Amino acid sequence: MSLLREWAKTAHKQGYDGSLIRQIIADRDFESHALEGAVAAASELREATTSDFSDLVGENSNVERELIKAYSIAPSNWRKLVNSVPLRDMKTVTRLRRSDTDRYEVVAEGAEHEQGNFSSYKVTYTPMKYERGVNFTWEMLINDDVGAFKNIGRELGIAAQNTVNDFVIAFLRDNPEIYDGKALFHEDHGNIGGSALEESTLAAAITAMREQTSEKGNPLNVEPGYLVIPPELEFTAKKLVHSSLVPGDDVNDVNVLRGMVEVLVEPLLTNSGNWYLVAKPSSIATIEMGFLGGRETPEILVKDDFERDVVWYKGRMVFGGAVLDYRGFYGAIVE
Repeated sequence: MSLLREWAKTAHKQGYDGSLIRQIIADRDFESHALEGAVAAASELREATTSDFSDLVGENSNVERELIKAYSIAPSNWRKLVNSVPLRDMKTVTRLRRSDTDRYEVVAEGAEHEQGNFSSYKVTYTPMKYERGVNFTWEMLINDDVGAFKNIGRELGIAAQNTVNDFVIAFLRDNPEIYDGKALFHEDHGNIGGSALEESTLAAAITAMREQTSEKGNPLNVEPGYLVIPPELEFTAKKLVHSSLVPGDDVNDVNVLRGMVEVLVEPLLTNSGNWYLVAKPSSIATIEMGFLGGRETPEILVKDDFERDVVWYKGRMVFGGAVLDYRGFYGAIVE
């Protein structure tokens, strides 16, 4: 149903019975047949619209529905790379990460066992408020003969998803300093390489991730999950992990890399040669993303100016996040 026809039906239900309203209801193609007539009869239409304009474009309107729909279906690689948690407020979040304890030792009969000890470190982040607003006038709605108004919700939804996705992907792309004062990908972390993506380098990255140990030197059994690459490496990556046989091999050896990781193509990665391996968050803590009230979709706020027939839309999200453990990441920084 068109916005204008939806408005007419709403106005009719609320007791308005102008000739234009009846004409819109009767003629399903009114917008294409008589848009000029609708503008010319604006004075009559305004009498009905003044009181219910916000109902048409308000918080239960097509704009909000399209926003949530677009947010839900927009590309969202970030969801696979993180663990999401609800936040009660916007105060700084502190996570205390403790090491494992020492291994068990044999205790002689009647002897006392030795106490194990832990090491720990803190990870902190502060959630921030992210917003984007647009506004509509009654005239914009009436004169929208190309459907641009209907697309605003979709655009706001995609913008919200891109905002969260960029926040998460930036941990890979920008290689920031993390909780221990070093860059995420660092020689001291044993999770950085400098070679182009190919069979041997991907195998080396997987091995390096599996060989990561705890602070006590115990194996962590980290399970590689995702190969995150820029669009330029999409075909190379998919050949490596989707082919039954080793790509380019004349002896038809079985491709042991097949299915080991899922390829995530990420346009937000700006260096065409860099590639990244991220563990499954179920096997080790990777990135924590905290959302205020656990709300991962945008909150829609609407303000209506009755006197000027203007409605403001504002999308709002409150979130923050941080890397919890560098051992769930491997970065190939190709110069």
